[in-house]
Amino acid sequence: MKVKLFENHTEAISRIKRDSIRLVKINALSICLVNFKDDLFAIQDLCPHMGHPLHQGNLNPFGEVTCALHAFRFSITSGNEMQNKCTPAKIYQIVKEPDGIYLLID
Repeated sequence: MKVKLFENHTEAISRIKRDSIRLVKINALSICLVNFKDDLFAIQDLCPHMGHPLHQGNLNPFGEVTCALHAFRFSITSGNEMQNKCTPAKIYQIVKEPDGIYLLID
């Protein structure tokens, strides 16, 4: 499924400030949209370790979302936990097309 998020990149970075995380809900899914250095990424919201919401954590300068519960760090590009303490978080693809920015959900 392809879900339109924004009309264009300018709208996206105006709605999600640089180097921050924003929660979006699509149907039954909770997904973190991440603006890292003005580029968009999407990662599952619930930490694979204990199910804590990742959007309540922080984004570090290395492009990792840190879970607020146990400080597990997940790469926004691969979903991997940086110290291999648990299974990876699911990454969702962001697609930029002429008519908008879309999130792909499989």
